[in-house]
Amino acid sequence: MKKLLLVSVAAVLLMFSTSSNAGLMTELPEDTYITENGLDWTWVSRWGTGSALAPELPTFHAGWRYATTAELDYLFENLVALFLNAGNPIESTAYWNEPSQVGVNQGDLSAGYIMSGTNIMSYGNGLNCTGSTPCDTFYVRGSVEVPVPASLALWVLALVALRSVRKKA
Repeated sequence: MKKLLLVSVAAVLLMFSTSSNAGLMTELPEDTYITENGLDWTWVSRWGTGSALAPELPTFHAGWRYATTAELDYLFENLVALFLNAGNPIESTAYWNEPSQVGVNQGDLSAGYIMSGTNIMSYGNGLNCTGSTPCDTFYVRGSVEVPVPASLALWVLALVALRSVRKKA
């Protein structure tokens, strides 16, 4: 009877502990963004945020925001090859756009036609990224370390309790 009670209590505690960690999950699969320099970076759209075809705002998914000018500089100087991924681009357009707007323009990124919110970078190419002009959009978020779930500690506690009950019997 004691074992059944102990197992029942442990099961209830585990159910509550997993639901409390659900907020740490991201809606974007890990293969749709790059983690670099303490940030998660994602290629959101082949359209600029000022366009009628613009993607959803970064707040559409929890934790994402517009990249600053300095962050766009870092992206262009360090991450272009990672995003282009030898012709298989790392992007998340399906999670921010209408189905007809899914996909990216690799040439825009290579040429430096990138933006995020009002931060527009054309890296000396003279392109004005407004209206329907194609400047690809990027969002960033702070990289979050996901802690070991509390349920792991509860499992260990339950096993220790079962072991001690077993020794007494």
